[in-house]
Amino acid sequence: MHGRTDGRTNGRRNMRSPCLLMLLLLRLLPSLGPAPTATATETTRLTGVFGSLASPRFPAPYPDDTPRRWELAVPVGFRVRLYFSHFDLEPCDSCQCDHVRVEAGDGSGGVALLGLFCGGREAESESAPGAEALLSPADALVVTFSSDFSNPEEFSGFVAHFHAVGGCRAGRWDVGVNRGLTLVLLPSRDVDECADGDVEEDAACDHLCHNYAGGFYCSCRRGYLLHADNRTCKAECGGRTFSERAGWLSSPHFPSPYPKSSHCSDFIRVPEGLKLRLRFDPAFDVEDHPEAVCPYDYVKIRTASGELGPFCGRRSPGLVPVDANAVVVVFHSDHLGENTGWRLTYTSEEAPHAAVDCGAPTAVDGARATFVGRDNSTRFGAVVRYVCDDARRQIGPGDGEYRCGPDGLWVHLTAGTQLPSCEPACGRPSRPLAARVKRVVGGRAAEAGNFPWQVLLSVEDSGRVPPERRFGSGALLSDAWVLSAAHVLSARRRGAVAVPVDPRHVKVLAGTLDRRTEGGVSAARVLLHPDFRPADFDNDIALVRLSVRVELGAAARPICLPPPQGDAPAAPPDTLGAVAGWGAAGTEGAPDLLRFARLPVVAQDECRASYAGGGYNVTDNMFCAGFRQGGRDTCPGDSGGAFAVPDPATGRWAALGLVSWAGPEECGARRVYGVYTRVDRYLDWIRRCQEAD
Repeated sequence: MHGRTDGRTNGRRNMRSPCLLMLLLLRLLPSLGPAPTATATETTRLTGVFGSLASPRFPAPYPDDTPRRWELAVPVGFRVRLYFSHFDLEPCDSCQCDHVRVEAGDGSGGVALLGLFCGGREAESESAPGAEALLSPADALVVTFSSDFSNPEEFSGFVAHFHAVGGCRAGRWDVGVNRGLTLVLLPSRDVDECADGDVEEDAACDHLCHNYAGGFYCSCRRGYLLHADNRTCKAECGGRTFSERAGWLSSPHFPSPYPKSSHCSDFIRVPEGLKLRLRFDPAFDVEDHPEAVCPYDYVKIRTASGELGPFCGRRSPGLVPVDANAVVVVFHSDHLGENTGWRLTYTSEEAPHAAVDCGAPTAVDGARATFVGRDNSTRFGAVVRYVCDDARRQIGPGDGEYRCGPDGLWVHLTAGTQLPSCEPACGRPSRPLAARVKRVVGGRAAEAGNFPWQVLLSVEDSGRVPPERRFGSGALLSDAWVLSAAHVLSARRRGAVAVPVDPRHVKVLAGTLDRRTEGGVSAARVLLHPDFRPADFDNDIALVRLSVRVELGAAARPICLPPPQGDAPAAPPDTLGAVAGWGAAGTEGAPDLLRFARLPVVAQDECRASYAGGGYNVTDNMFCAGFRQGGRDTCPGDSGGAFAVPDPATGRWAALGLVSWAGPEECGARRVYGVYTRVDRYLDWIRRCQEAD
C-alpha cells in the first residue's frame, strides 16, 4: 500500500475567543481520542496536514481483484482537498469494473459520495477525475480502489494528493485540533509556491508541485523517480540488452529533453564473429562546458579493450569505430539543463573468419527449420529455429534455436549439437480463459478447452469396510502420466505410513467437463511420495501411470511443470492462479460440470499466521492462496487439482501447486486460505519416477 503523511505544524497563541471556545469544546469529545495509524491489511489511515496515496504496485500496473481503502483525516476544524496527478484505470460503463470511489466521512457513520471514477487514458474520458479538486464537507475522506477479476490489458492506476484547507479563522491563523487533542495552526494567507513561482530555480520542482499550508513538496510523472534532492525527477532507464544484428537506442524521450539526474547503461551484444559499427545521428544535443570536457552530461562507449568518449555538445560524434561484438553505452545527466539528447544506430558486419559455412540444417521428423534473418544465410553466426509441424507438440530442448559456430556445426546454447525433437505441447489451452471474468462466488463454469489438463479421478478404497468411493482431481503431465495429491490416492488406514490404493480401483477420466461421463482409463501404477505424512499432509503429491495412453488433442493436453524456485517463494504474493474442479460448494453438493476460480497467492507469513494456534503445520513444501475476505475457494472434491499459473513470457500454464488441505471452517470462509503442495519441490522425484518406468 502506498501512502505518505506529514504532521508538521506551526502556530501562535493569539486566537479569537469564539474560535477558542469551539476548539475547547472539541477537546472534550471522546470520539477525538488517539486514532490508530493503520488498520487491517486492506486499509491505510493517513493523518496530518498533507499526504499522498497510489494504487497498488504503482508505477507498475495494478493487479486484478485487489481492493484497497484509504481513510484520510486532517485536523478537526479543517477540510480535505483531494486531487489526482495521474489516473489510468480500465474504462467501463458506469464504472462497474475497476474504479475509485471518493466519499465524505471516516467510515464510522453516514457517508456521501463525492465521486466515482474510472478510465482516464483517453483525453475525453468523462468518467475520469478532471483538473478540479474534490473538497470534503468536514475533516475526513474515504478513498476506495477496486479492480475486478481480469483486465484485457494493463492499466497503470492512479496517484492522488491531499492537504488540509479552511479551519477556524483566528487572526492570521487557521486553527484545528488533531487526533492527539493538540492545537494545529496553519497560516490563513499561505503563499502558493507552486502557482506563484516564489521559489528559487534550484529549489523548484522538476515535474509536479504540490502546495499545502506552510510549504510544498514535489513528485514525478509516471516512469520517473524522485531524486534524493526531493525536487529533480530522474528516469528509470538502462539495463537493456540489444542482441539483433542491427538496431538503435537513444537518450530517454528523445527528441524531447532528457531527464535530469539520470545514469543509464545499455548493452549491445551481437554474435561472436561479427563486428559492430556505431553511428550517432546528426541531431545531437548534450549539455557541455566551454572550458571543461563534458563535466555535466555525457555519453560514453565502453568495450573490453577500453573507453571511447565522453561525448557532449551539439556536434555529433558521427561514426564511432569499435572492433568488438559487444559494447556498453553509458549516458549521464546532472540536475540542470533542458537538452534534447541523442540517437545512435548500430549495424554489424562479418569478421574475417565468418566465411565458415554450416550448410543446410539437419532435417528433424515432424519439424521444420526456419532461418532467423532475411538472407537465409548458413554462414558463421547465422541462426535457425526448429518449429514443430503439429501445434499440439513443442520443440525441445529449449527454444529449438541453433547457431552456426566457428567449427561449421549448428550448435544449441545448452544442448550443443544434439538434434531437437517434438514432444507433446504443455500448458496450451485450446480455448484461453475469457479476458473479462467477473466475480462469481464459488467460481464459474469452465468452457471446453479452458483446462485440457484437468482429469477426474474416481477412487474405490477396498481397504475400508464397506468399500469407500470418492473422487478428486489431477493434471495430465503427458499422455501416460497424471499428477495429483497423495491423500487422494492413499488408502485410508490407521498408522503413520501411507499406502497407495490398488491401481485397479482408480479410474482416470480426461478431456471432459461433465463428471457423469462414462468410460475412463484405469491406472497401471500409483506412486505416493515416500515422505508423505497423512498426519499433516506434508509432501502431499502422487503420480499415476496410466494403463492406456490418453489421446491428446483440443480436449486433453498436458500441463507444464514449474521451474525450480529453490528457497524463494513459490510465487510472489498476489500472483493469480486458476484452480478447476468438481468440488462441493456449501450445501449445494458436488456440481456435475467443471467449475473454476482465480485465486491470488498469499504471503507465506500471512498463510502461517492464519493457521496459527489451531494445531496446523504449514511447512516450506506448502503455500496458501485465496482471498482474505473469503467468497471463493477450493472445496472437498477439488483435491489433487492443479493451481495453474501462466508464464507471462510464453503464455504456457504450469502446475505451481496441487490442492491439498484447508481448515475445518466452511470453504470460502473469511481468512481460511486453501493450502497447496509446492510442485517445484518435487521436480527431481517426478523425473526419476518417469525415467524409471
